[in-house]
Amino acid sequence: MKYRNDIAFFISEGKLKPLLDFPSDIAEKSDLAYEVIRVDRALPYFVLDHLNRLNFTLSQKQLANISIDQLLLQIYQIIEANQIEEGNLKIVVSFQQTLANPILYFIPHRYPSQQQYEGGVKTQLQYDTRKLPTAKFSDWKIRSAANRIIDTEDVYETVLVNEQGELTEGSRSNLFFIQGEQLFTAPNAMVLAGITRDKILEMAQQKQIKVNLVAVRSHEINEFDSCFLTGTSPGVLQIKKMNETNFKINHPIYRTLHKGYNLYSI
Repeated sequence: MKYRNDIAFFISEGKLKPLLDFPSDIAEKSDLAYEVIRVDRALPYFVLDHLNRLNFTLSQKQLANISIDQLLLQIYQIIEANQIEEGNLKIVVSFQQTLANPILYFIPHRYPSQQQYEGGVKTQLQYDTRKLPTAKFSDWKIRSAANRIIDTEDVYETVLVNEQGELTEGSRSNLFFIQGEQLFTAPNAMVLAGITRDKILEMAQQKQIKVNLVAVRSHEINEFDSCFLTGTSPGVLQIKKMNETNFKINHPIYRTLHKGYNLYSI
């Protein structure tokens, strides 16, 4: 995913600029702090959660925080300037010496179809580990490998597996398993704590669904009843198949969490 070329403007150095001036090398550069915010009905979803996490990511490498108030103004400015009703807005923070330069631009989005929400999607294991999993820095080596698998295997997403054989997260999503009446997801220290993931964990606590912060191992996959992905683009999306393992769809816990998430306000 690079950038949308069907819009007019991006923002850099705090200013609206024509897309013709977009620094295309930024779109595939590794080790940049970034966030992707879903825009729906011209409003950015969970925007403060995203901006706070962006500053957390910067702090992981002792980089200076950015002004949330200024970024909020720029987010609404770029949405209005491009007349965006729906899409994914990416914020990338580039540094020139010690001066932070947030770059805001829209990227192509791929939201699941109604058929995929109802019937689930296929996934494939990817044996890769992000260097700093708790922070959101771009890693084009892993992303490019994921894109190749997604295209060649005709799957919706890849699931990262570390050297210990533990399933950590998707290449651009988080991962939950269901066994009986319990949820399983990798510990916070092993994954990027996604905004949607956090909402699901909050909801599970409210509904008294037991959550086990345990990474499932690759040889244990077939011991689970169901599993699902969470993320900015998919929301809460069930998996029907992972490699050669088939899962039950529409598990009651999944239905409860999927419905509850869809009722969340912005």
